[in-house]
Amino acid sequence: MTKILTTTIGSFPRQPFPTPEESIKAVVDVQVRLGIDIISDGEQRHDIIGYFLGFIPGLGCVGGRPCVLGRIEPPARPSEFVKVRDYLYVVDYLTSIGKRREVKATITGPVTLGFTCAANKAGPYKGVADPSLYRDLAIALETLAHELASNGALVQLDEPGLSPGFVNPAIAIPSIELATSRLDPSRTSIHICGRIRRALYEHLLSAKGIGVLSLAFSSEPENIQVISGIKPADYAKKLGVGCARVNIPPSGKPDSEQEIERTARRVCGLVGPGSVGYVHPDCGLRDTPMGPALKTLENLVAAASTLATRTPSR
Repeated sequence: MTKILTTTIGSFPRQPFPTPEESIKAVVDVQVRLGIDIISDGEQRHDIIGYFLGFIPGLGCVGGRPCVLGRIEPPARPSEFVKVRDYLYVVDYLTSIGKRREVKATITGPVTLGFTCAANKAGPYKGVADPSLYRDLAIALETLAHELASNGALVQLDEPGLSPGFVNPAIAIPSIELATSRLDPSRTSIHICGRIRRALYEHLLSAKGIGVLSLAFSSEPENIQVISGIKPADYAKKLGVGCARVNIPPSGKPDSEQEIERTARRVCGLVGPGSVGYVHPDCGLRDTPMGPALKTLENLVAAASTLATRTPSR
């Protein structure tokens, strides 16, 4: 079987260095040492909302809470977005140490970002159900996604708000398609953590602009049944297979290589190994203690190698 690529969802535990750049470098070093194929910057500056406040016109913070303060517009200088700068920093650092890797940049999707901000203050919009809120935000995010892709990044849209149903799919899916409208689908993914419904999965399979659906299967085994009977390849899609838990207490035990392989194998058995884009932990590692996070990734890489060795190509 062809090698199964490994990656992370994006975030790592915050590193104890004086500058974000030093912390990013430490996170990259860890991923290279462990053999992760697709590298992230580890999101060492902010949480998934904080990156956009004050940079996208119309989004800001009041009383420590993210809000919509005015009409949302595309940023005038997308090249100055800190996610773009951090992506280029990672690329330059990998070049300097002689390591060639694909680098992934994550962008919070219009549903999660819009709902989170508008729930506190909706500005000129009618509230969290206003379609124009998500349309305007998708247009703004599209400029950032395009800037990253133009610099060579794999782009991942993070949409944790889809699984709990923050927004009706009739609003959510068009906004996601708009945000990814200038991207190469084969280099674009969407990550949805948590349990998903069959109807949402079918909507995502039909969505334009997205090539990989990144889902959680280890902590949400019900998702394995959700995907059963539908081949992503029939929709020109692949799966990112979340096959390792991230909610591990400091004294807890990470999923073993065998447990990770077992979960990934179940998914491969349903969709075929050719429909798996890559394997990764179920979600980000921000709240996972560093020790268990590193062991999880070590076991993930080993499981991916074993899976490729033991699984015949189709």
